[in-house]
Amino acid sequence: YIDTQIKEVSVKQAFRNNFIGFTRKSSIASMRIDRIRTYDIQNVVDQLVKDDMASSTVNNYFAPISASLNHAETQSLLPHSSPTRNVRVPAIEETDVNMWSVDQYNAFISNAYKIVDSKKKLNQFYGNAGQYLKMIEFIRQTGCRIYEAIGLQQSDFNVDTNELSFNRTAKYVSKKPFPVVEGMKTKKSKRTIPLTDQATKILEELFIGFENPYIFNLNGKPFYPSSVGRIFSELRDELEMPVPFRLRDIRKIFITEMLDKGVPIHDVADYCGTSILQISRTYARSTKSSQLELIKKMSVINA
Repeated sequence: YIDTQIKEVSVKQAFRNNFIGFTRKSSIASMRIDRIRTYDIQNVVDQLVKDDMASSTVNNYFAPISASLNHAETQSLLPHSSPTRNVRVPAIEETDVNMWSVDQYNAFISNAYKIVDSKKKLNQFYGNAGQYLKMIEFIRQTGCRIYEAIGLQQSDFNVDTNELSFNRTAKYVSKKPFPVVEGMKTKKSKRTIPLTDQATKILEELFIGFENPYIFNLNGKPFYPSSVGRIFSELRDELEMPVPFRLRDIRKIFITEMLDKGVPIHDVADYCGTSILQISRTYARSTKSSQLELIKKMSVINA
């Protein structure tokens, strides 16, 4: 399963490591696949929980085992249903994010540019920060994922139709030459979207040369995600913005704003390359202002 179903290099390696890590904690690795019972797997999960591993880590360890045995079931390699179906795994707690409002983001990006302009000649750390801020703005205007923005190439932007296609991701993987170019996160993630005037302006402001295929690049290579994340965190803390709030949470600002403006959730899901279920679980966050707006609407209805 690991070799035939998971195509992306970094994801495949992560799944393999988790698979090995899980099986080494018991005798599962030496057992015939049709002899593995729910009891055996549950013991490993319970031990991971007892070792105070985070719920997300336990689920990450369990995922490749579950996928492998489910695959074995579909291939009739098991005389019974997959033993992972009845295994109890801890629920993953939703990460609490101190969600920024649109006004807070606008204040952040405006003041961030001022800091960068004042420091870039004196501090090498801020030398490329202006370009990183362009990508941060682009994520804000399109709701795309960080690795999707990093993987964008000139050929993905159709100037005539003002449309942008997301066809690949580019990321850093330990012990691999940078960048590792992969496919999209899901089938739904591969998409072509029309751009807003603000997003188009960002692309037009970037210097794009034929020797640099990546839209967001330094010396012909796409941005290192860690470099963009580091400059974002530095500026966030310097401006004393609410935390916890990370670079990847900017996508949530776009999605939440679109929903607040009444854009149908299925349109938002298609535009951002995700599912309606994922939006409701992860991205659409209520805020104090949205709760107050709810009360106003309810007051009008009940008047």
